[in-house]
Amino acid sequence: MAEIVGTMILVMTVLGSTDKSNNLPWSASSIGLSIAAVIWALGAISGASLNPARSFGPALVSLIFTTDPMSWYWLYVVGPILGALVAATLYKAIFGSKPE
Repeated sequence: MAEIVGTMILVMTVLGSTDKSNNLPWSASSIGLSIAAVIWALGAISGASLNPARSFGPALVSLIFTTDPMSWYWLYVVGPILGALVAATLYKAIFGSKPE
């Protein structure tokens, strides 16, 4: 659940910051700040990977030291995908398509 919520927060921030109607000068900084906040809040729970590719490397290396590290890897793939889908659907439902 932490991976879903963390990715959802990150994707909502990216979608809001890169919207055409957003002309704020600090919108790019908000993406980095949201990543920092999510890692700070959820890092102790799940590691706050937020990216399946970032989780693959440590899982692959841990094959040397543990018996079955890939048994939990599916959480780090499914969680961010579901979080991104929920965020995109929620963003479209809230803000919709605005006339230009």
